[in-house]
Amino acid sequence: MAYIIYDKEFGRVTGYTETNPFPDGNISEGVLVFQGTIDTENNFLGGYKLNAAGDGVENPYTGTVKEQTDAFKADQDKQVWADLKAVKKQQVGLHAKYVLDGDYSNTSWKVEKAKEVDLLAGNNNSMTALALEKKAIRDANNAHEAVIEALDPNDPADQTKIKDFDPTDFVGKY
Repeated sequence: MAYIIYDKEFGRVTGYTETNPFPDGNISEGVLVFQGTIDTENNFLGGYKLNAAGDGVENPYTGTVKEQTDAFKADQDKQVWADLKAVKKQQVGLHAKYVLDGDYSNTSWKVEKAKEVDLLAGNNNSMTALALEKKAIRDANNAHEAVIEALDPNDPADQTKIKDFDPTDFVGKY
């Protein structure tokens, strides 16, 4: 018996090992570990899916040889890259929301200070500057989203860019 590692996010088996990958019992979030066997000589590892009961994995392509699953593997790899691209794009928007909700909310120190400065000066210059900062963050967020959106998950060069793309690295960059 071996340990089969199933990634819930990608919906497929991502690993297979003879030793317990989590001997301390701390299994990573988003991962399921099952004991069983996989015929890696005749079957594609990533082709195994969670069974209906959710207590193990099964090969929906039983009876087909490894060579016949090459097209399936290629399609699945494309889907993995497309999914990763979608996740990173979503993270860009979530990070911008986090920055704006945190540093620029009505109760943040930046807003409080700007209101006080404007009150004392008798103008709206500080709040205008704050609004321009927020606009710059939103514009940078949109430009960063456009960068990830332009990448093709089917292109190996772009796959590397998708993998290395940092969804939080846009403030002050554009």
